[in-house]
Amino acid sequence: MTVQFSRTARELRLLKGQARFDVVGDVERPFSVTAGNQKVIALGTAFNIDLTQHDIAAVTLIEGRVVVLDMKQQAEANRQQRLTMQKAREVELQPGQQIISGANRTPTVRPANVQQVTAWVSGQLVFSNETLSEVIARVNHYSAVPIVIEDPKIANVRVTGVFNTGDVSGSLEIIRKMLALQISDEQSGHILLKGGRKN
Repeated sequence: MTVQFSRTARELRLLKGQARFDVVGDVERPFSVTAGNQKVIALGTAFNIDLTQHDIAAVTLIEGRVVVLDMKQQAEANRQQRLTMQKAREVELQPGQQIISGANRTPTVRPANVQQVTAWVSGQLVFSNETLSEVIARVNHYSAVPIVIEDPKIANVRVTGVFNTGDVSGSLEIIRKMLALQISDEQSGHILLKGGRKN
């Protein structure tokens, strides 16, 4: 994360990872966070940003109000010199809503399970019918050794479970047993996940 505070603005950029923000409103020093293609402007609120999956950003409003600007659209508009900042796509989230965006996807607003989204603050990762690739991307955030899915056939297998952020090896063991996978420690400095046989 990079931080730039001045007398007129509080601006942050989340480069990767996940963060929760509890913001006191200040009209003279607006608070904003840029993550991926999204710029979140907080209006006295609490929100969570997850940027652990490549360039996919998920902004979840816990309470209060936020306005989310699509910076990719704005950049394109500036190049074409057809739109002003006021015409950029913006979405005001309601508490319990989440907006997801990425380089190759249109921003989508959907209901969110706030308790599940913010479980990481208390040391847990909660997954509900999410793909193995999504689960591993999140677990990798806490792993000293990168975990790689070697077999693309298992990347979209669905996973539901609760894992402790400080116990990567335990999480992998549960996933291995749950999906009947093979785990191999390679000299290359990666942990490889492969499909296995069910007993």
